[in-house]
Amino acid sequence: MPEDNIKKQSPLCPNCGSDRTHRSRRNGPLEWIRHYLLFTSPYRCPACYERFFHSRLSHHPKKELNHHSV
Repeated sequence: MPEDNIKKQSPLCPNCGSDRTHRSRRNGPLEWIRHYLLFTSPYRCPACYERFFHSRLSHHPKKELNHHSV
């Protein structure tokens, strides 16, 4: 399937705008609760070392598929 080859995009850093962010480990019970109840995951920016949370429910841009061609 073509969707399997689409790389998931990481969120942009809210501090510097870098797109090189990556998932970070959850630290402590509050972050585990936040992960499972609020559907957020921690991310880290290697450019500015900012650590932030981002929703796992947000939609990433996908390739537009033209299923109704004429």
